[in-house]
Amino acid sequence: MIATAPLRFYIKTFGCRLNQAESDSFTAQLASYGWHPVARDHQADVVIIHSCAITHTAEQEALRLCRRLTRLTPPPFIVLSGCVTAAASLNKLTASGASLIVNRTDRPNLAQLVLKACADLPSSCRTTVTPAPPRTRPLLQVQDGCNFFCNYCIVPHTRGGPISRPLTDCLAEASTLIANGAREIVVTGCNTACYQDGHYRLPQLIEALVNLPGLARLRLSSIEPGTVERDIADLMARYPLICRQLHLPLQSGDNTTLRSMGRRYTSEAFRESITYALGRVPDLGLGTDIITGFPGESEAHHANTRQLITDLPFSNLHVFPYSERQGTPAATMANQIAPELRKQRAAELIAIGQTKRHNFARSFIGKPVTTIIERFASDGTARGWSSSYLPCHVAGLQPAAINTLVSFTPTAVKDDTLIGLATAP
Repeated sequence: MIATAPLRFYIKTFGCRLNQAESDSFTAQLASYGWHPVARDHQADVVIIHSCAITHTAEQEALRLCRRLTRLTPPPFIVLSGCVTAAASLNKLTASGASLIVNRTDRPNLAQLVLKACADLPSSCRTTVTPAPPRTRPLLQVQDGCNFFCNYCIVPHTRGGPISRPLTDCLAEASTLIANGAREIVVTGCNTACYQDGHYRLPQLIEALVNLPGLARLRLSSIEPGTVERDIADLMARYPLICRQLHLPLQSGDNTTLRSMGRRYTSEAFRESITYALGRVPDLGLGTDIITGFPGESEAHHANTRQLITDLPFSNLHVFPYSERQGTPAATMANQIAPELRKQRAAELIAIGQTKRHNFARSFIGKPVTTIIERFASDGTARGWSSSYLPCHVAGLQPAAINTLVSFTPTAVKDDTLIGLATAP
């Protein structure tokens, strides 16, 4: 039996854009059965926790939320999905109090499993319901899984090997998103650079997507260094509607540490790729991920990382202290770094990243910038993101501007936010 009552559901998503893309799919499927998405977990009859296990902290946050929800009166029906279901022990999963645990194999059928499990669940008719806002920059999942097996990473164990969607399916979904009003689409996957459908690789998919009628912008999520980043830079130079944002996870700027991590490039090769991309794409927003305190990382190794990120014009640094993940080679390596030192090194690099991001934002003062308006704030300014992935606050617009591409010239910067007045059409 499938649930037919108009139940209210809430999805809490942890982790990457791929998880968010999957959550968006869950939302669409449940809504097609008449279920109502809400914006607060305490308003829901069913709460789906789509978890992340990339770090111990991320895993604990998802399990902690499960336990908190069991204490609500009345408690919702709790569904736990995502990478924690493969990474956490059976004891931890049982202790979470989840009503239903959906593993990786069953994840594509999550909506059907939830509908079946909730067939006899009455709607609580909870009051003061806040509808969940629609997404103005929908995610397009083109791929899942990874077989790179970096020594610190649990993702190949929780998501399995790479699987790509057929190019025709990707184009069909993108066309539907555009027909439904999407102006910007974000291409995402677990290891997006591994996309392959026959002889079609990621660059060919991107070129096909940018030629779909009605699309204003296409944005890419993270891609692995040493793969297709030069081809992507060439496409950005050829097609202005591809957002000027390139996220390449460096992880370490030291070659000894990179080898120990099992990464597939050197710091010199990474630097060359960045130099090439900057030569092809002006005003490119460069993002990266850094892990500090990896086993065996000496002060000299850390200094090499610090020097590389100082030398390169990054605009977005994601810095994380190393987190042991059971089942990965790094968890049993010698010379584990004390947690406090990992955090200290991370704080140092985060401070550098904040300065670099502020300076990058300031470089746009007086230059024309475009943004797709996502919402209006209480102060009356419109909010969106620039092509280079900087937050924008734009004055002089009316609510009808939501989901439209507008131009403005920043006159000020606050932290990393571009502030200015809309340009008259």
